[in-house]
Amino acid sequence: MIRIRHLATAALALLLPLGAAQAINTASADLVALDKTTTTGYLEARIALYPAPDAKGNAGTPSVYPAQLLFSRDGRFRLVLRPGANNEYRLAASGDGMVSWIDMGTGNASKGAYATLVDPFVRTMLGTIGSITRFAPMKELPMGSNSITRGASLQTNVYGSGIVSGRAWFGNDKPTGFEFVLSDNRRIFVSVLSFKQNVTVKPGDFSL
Repeated sequence: MIRIRHLATAALALLLPLGAAQAINTASADLVALDKTTTTGYLEARIALYPAPDAKGNAGTPSVYPAQLLFSRDGRFRLVLRPGANNEYRLAASGDGMVSWIDMGTGNASKGAYATLVDPFVRTMLGTIGSITRFAPMKELPMGSNSITRGASLQTNVYGSGIVSGRAWFGNDKPTGFEFVLSDNRRIFVSVLSFKQNVTVKPGDFSL
């Protein structure tokens, strides 16, 4: 059974600022610049949720979810997992303080409080523009001198968050992936397939 808070954490971790950077030369600078300029976005991605490592350090086989996410950094979002499949799963927050979801495979649907279901760090990133260095101090990851990939590590700094740390990678000034470590030692990897920054959104876009 899919746990709603974990889904919200996994997918909304994507709300770390995305977009087209402008040759700033470091992933940290890219993230800071994008945090200041991203207010809405539409993302297509592949989410892999890895179980906590076993006693030998093996992570095990991940659960993989193709995903589509529309978001506005005033607390609204609409997430679709496995879009188009018989077991499509939808999760949405329209700004009324609630999160609604429906499992198209079973027909089960319900809702719960936004403040309870969405991780505190994710809520902060979704509702605070231009302050990523305050809530997620970062440093560059070492990369080969000829590599087109740049990376940065992040340490979350929000009380009560289940997200311990993260990493972000860019290639040719575009985000390519994000990884997050949860407090129970599971890991979430987000492969960015496509992203549209600052798209026009309407209130009805954030319903199931």
